[in-house]
Amino acid sequence: MSTTYLYPPVDQHTAQTPSPLPLWARVLYIVLTVIFGFFYGSLGSVQHQVNITLGEIDLPLGLCVALLGYIAIVSLFRLLYPGIGRVLQFCAGALLALALYSTQSAGGTVLIPNNTYGWIWLVGTVLISAIALLWPRSHRVESIPTATGSVIEQR
Repeated sequence: MSTTYLYPPVDQHTAQTPSPLPLWARVLYIVLTVIFGFFYGSLGSVQHQVNITLGEIDLPLGLCVALLGYIAIVSLFRLLYPGIGRVLQFCAGALLALALYSTQSAGGTVLIPNNTYGWIWLVGTVLISAIALLWPRSHRVESIPTATGSVIEQR
């Protein structure tokens, strides 16, 4: 039994190794991912205090949407890219925005106040980031040759 990874099959006789991205492209992707994380962290920090009222019940719509969006983006980065590099870059940008907006500005404004929703937003993003970064990768496939020469792949 040999262990292979979930990548497109390559003919070994005509296989050419793909050339890696040039340094400028890798740096550009890193910067864009951190900026995207900062943008989403800013957007969530502004919108997490939005509530809707149904009768006498206040529903934290902004907090729920911000946390669900954060989970979706982090999960997408984790599923699309091998390794944790993109997730780390996105989370670094988002957590930088949260650190910036939880401090008092020169005019006295704080976008993430010291209330329940602010703490849930801060702790939730940190926990989601930690879970996404520490979750093990499971993209290994076991190849089992059959008597006819074909290969059965099992997870």
